Amino acid sequence: MKTFLILLFFSVSLFAQERVLLHINKNGQQEVITLRKNDDGARMISAIEHQKEQSLHRTERISGEYDILRNYDNIVLGNYFSFNHQDVAFQWFTASAGCRVKELWWLNSQTAGISKKATIRAWYANPKLNDLPKTNISKYVGFYKDTSDGDGNVTPFKPSAGDRWFYSNGTADSSIWSFDPLGTEVSTWLPGSGLQVNLVPSTWQSIKLESFGDSMFVAENQPFGFSISNDTKVTDIPPGALDTAMQLFAWPSWYNPGHSFKFYEMGRAGPSDKGWHLRTPNEFGMYVIIEYTKDRAPKIAPKKQFTTLKTTAPILYATITDDNPGGGAVGVLNAMLFRKIGSFSSYDSIPMTANGDQYSGVSLSGSTGDTIYWYVTATDVNGNRAVSSIQSYYIFRKRQARLFLYTNAQNTISRYTGDSFLYDRWSTPIDGMEGVFDLVALYHNIMLIDGSFPAKNIFPVITSWIKSGNASMKKKLFFSSQDYGCFIQPDCADTTFAPGTFEYDYLGISKIGPQDMGPVNRPIQIVPQTYQQSDNITDGIIKYNNDSSTTLWHYPKFEQGFSAYPDYLSKTASASAVFTDATPAHNIYGILNRGATFSSLFLALDAASLQYRSDTSLHTADYSSITDPKYRWIGDVKHIADYFIAPIAEIEERKGELPQTFSLVQNFPNPFNPSTTINYEVASRGHVSINIYNMLGQTVGILVNEVKEPGRYTASFNGRALSSGLYFYEMRAGSFVSVKKMMLLK
Repeated sequence: MKTFLILLFFSVSLFAQERVLLHINKNGQQEVITLRKNDDGARMISAIEHQKEQSLHRTERISGEYDILRNYDNIVLGNYFSFNHQDVAFQWFTASAGCRVKELWWLNSQTAGISKKATIRAWYANPKLNDLPKTNISKYVGFYKDTSDGDGNVTPFKPSAGDRWFYSNGTADSSIWSFDPLGTEVSTWLPGSGLQVNLVPSTWQSIKLESFGDSMFVAENQPFGFSISNDTKVTDIPPGALDTAMQLFAWPSWYNPGHSFKFYEMGRAGPSDKGWHLRTPNEFGMYVIIEYTKDRAPKIAPKKQFTTLKTTAPILYATITDDNPGGGAVGVLNAMLFRKIGSFSSYDSIPMTANGDQYSGVSLSGSTGDTIYWYVTATDVNGNRAVSSIQSYYIFRKRQARLFLYTNAQNTISRYTGDSFLYDRWSTPIDGMEGVFDLVALYHNIMLIDGSFPAKNIFPVITSWIKSGNASMKKKLFFSSQDYGCFIQPDCADTTFAPGTFEYDYLGISKIGPQDMGPVNRPIQIVPQTYQQSDNITDGIIKYNNDSSTTLWHYPKFEQGFSAYPDYLSKTASASAVFTDATPAHNIYGILNRGATFSSLFLALDAASLQYRSDTSLHTADYSSITDPKYRWIGDVKHIADYFIAPIAEIEERKGELPQTFSLVQNFPNPFNPSTTINYEVASRGHVSINIYNMLGQTVGILVNEVKEPGRYTASFNGRALSSGLYFYEMRAGSFVSVKKMMLLK
């Protein structure tokens, strides 16, 4: 008998910091294992899997195999949707073979429970969902009228056979989008009334369908789903009181088409658009457990190809397996690799070579700046065909003199650099570690950020890089890490460094520790110091403190969503303390160190979690919001890069060097709201145009329309007047034409 295990690794909310593993035990019950800040979740998951003792509802299993269907990859659900009175969430799924739906799971947010009751109903969803346009946009789809409702006169559910669907906003594509997404309610599972449940804050909740009716049997590729309704009525809300919200976690998923619909009882923007809306790209934190009862297509697991510095074609890999839960012949008949360069080109295809269940195929050669797209198809011996999700990788191109190097993947890079285009960017969890040694060799100025905790061991590479500096070409390093001490010593022991080490010689640190100083989830005051060697680093902060009558504080839980674990530092004789705490001991949090071949600034805290305050008592009891009128995040006053990098880093001037080719750079940030920056290069004098288009090909903005001399240029686009969605920007210069996508996400 096969075993089954569900494991989820998540942060409960933006402000809740407990890291846990959540799994279903052998009795089908939810269990929670709390992780310490430096625990390796992957290792713990592996250990539990190898126990081979867990099985789901073992006494109720039939011949099939269990699987999880969900519409998001990242199981760290970081944002949430609120559903006011009588609003409804609907999430739909499709299975690759005939199956029996066993359970529904959903994740309430930390503040859920304001609405204590919700009703769950099961649906064979509208088949039109499978034909939705492949686009990541929010979209209005319509409603049913209900004159007996007394609160908006609309209903998400078809009241009777004679009622028709209404699509009232009159847009040109209503024939595509005007349909009831719910389809037909499952007749064997509490039709009409559904199941009312109590909502539990910050918790994964579940229902086992057999406990409240029969299972839900679904055919291959038949869309199905569940609705969760806020049961609060307008008459339940006292006069003058706030609306009563139900909240579900969600995650921005960029797969198409969207699977999350929200019914707005009172309208999303106002009464004119009350009804159902597709809420792409967000996917609600809901998943289902199914049991396959029929044969299904092969499973394809592409191996991620990370960003590369090589222009030669790499070999791409995928693990492909086949089974037949319903019984019968099994095996993969063939597999094909589809690949292309750039989003607007066409795919070609080649057969893949099998080595057991490992399949491989050669990608395409490209040029720096190219993005390669690829996917895999596989057909089994019974003719069932599977198609993997589209994968992509980027051939790195150096454009700037500075590198932003991120060793975590949970925060927004722009929080550190703003919209500055002076930085090339690389995130080791996303872009990978392959080629990082060659990557850093391209730069003399690096901004290294760990976020909440280092996710990759980049430090041997950084050590070699900074040692390669010389007097004529110094290396400049800004390094912000609030838990470097626990990374180099997993037990978080205090560490003393001797001469000859990276920390002593280059960071100017003689000791890290005591560690984890100050309150974990309360603000910590940080005092900028004015020493002879560091005044050009801290003068801007000190001036702002003086001008605004504020002090400087560190509070990652409010700014970034993780807890504070800064460490005390002891400096070497050659280094200077640039930040301390506010105690008489002046315990050090930041060190500046300069040598003949380098300059470094190390902060034992997260630089993007600094903030200005005039009165730390002006906040809510749980510190979730601040009422201090002088509060300002440091990034709103001046970007971290501007504060710390500019004084210690010299910009590489490219005197006399002009672009040799025309190029259009991917906008940054992307997605954006409401502004973004577009860089482009002009190789020879001539007329240049850059226009912005919507999905219908209509011009919505003209950025450039003039003769340009050879050089490098920057254009800014503001989408404040536009709706969320996918847009295109096109550059034309002589025979050169380049088109790129960008996402406005409000």
